[in-house]
Amino acid sequence: MTVRIAPFFVLALMASAQDRSLSSDADIRWLAFSKDGATLNAVCSDNKLRQWDVHSGALRKTQEFADGGRAVGLQAMSGLLALGGRGGVSIQEIATGVPVRKIATGDRRPNSVAIAPDGQAIAGSTRAAGNARDEIMRLWDAAGAQRWEAANGIGGVSTMAISPDGSVLVAGSYDTDVRVWSTRNGELIKLIQELPVSMFGMAFTPDGQSLATAGVDRIVYIWDAKSWKLQKKLTGQQEMISSIAYSWDGKQILTGGFNDITNKHPTSILLWDVASGKILKTMPSPHRVASVALSPDGKLVAAVSGDKTVRLWNVR
Repeated sequence: MTVRIAPFFVLALMASAQDRSLSSDADIRWLAFSKDGATLNAVCSDNKLRQWDVHSGALRKTQEFADGGRAVGLQAMSGLLALGGRGGVSIQEIATGVPVRKIATGDRRPNSVAIAPDGQAIAGSTRAAGNARDEIMRLWDAAGAQRWEAANGIGGVSTMAISPDGSVLVAGSYDTDVRVWSTRNGELIKLIQELPVSMFGMAFTPDGQSLATAGVDRIVYIWDAKSWKLQKKLTGQQEMISSIAYSWDGKQILTGGFNDITNKHPTSILLWDVASGKILKTMPSPHRVASVALSPDGKLVAAVSGDKTVRLWNVR
């Protein structure tokens, strides 16, 4: 595996000499740094997990997903991956590829899920029986027992996440509402209806105190994760936002965009200071940004844009 410089970097006014890229044999859906920051994990469309040494760029490992499963969810903070397959959803450690539990979801297996940070529960939305529009959110415990189900709006889930302490599940829907449920009993804690558009990205701060959402209107919304009141808005992204990630200390946010005309149009990746709302760095992407990640020490930004390439920037 070789490290090569992507040619479009020469056009980036804010690129540094440390910018580099890694090549994959398949498109990449999600990225996650290891907890020590030494490894970059990539969940790929060919049902394989690829792991690179961050310092050298060498490919450390390529492994098939367990049980022939298909990736349906990622919990980056705890390093857990959800695989959908026959009989349910399997949770495995990203670092080792070792399955840690299997959750039987029966014939209601969702196509995408949110994983509790401890892996003890998963949530997913499926179509209501006999209804092509309405969605039902379901949450299963570690034994595969369905804990609860609740109405989840019209048109399907656009993004969702479970809080770091595992107490709440939040989901954005194509009906533009954001719903907050108790993971314990499915109580609807909050229905956020003031958003004018759908959210495509969602991330909790590592301490669980705040939640960021972003989507069609190019605005990052920061919510207090206790009162569910809007704390602030971050504006400045020129494209609709498709991916979002917090830094490990919660002080910075990374966002990736996509053009509303075509996914193949060049877009931007922005690094924000949460406290001031200022954009700290702008990085170019050739296409729609599928996933972004910040290293634990805050020095590296990683992003993928559907062209079998991981792009890395040194932001310190």
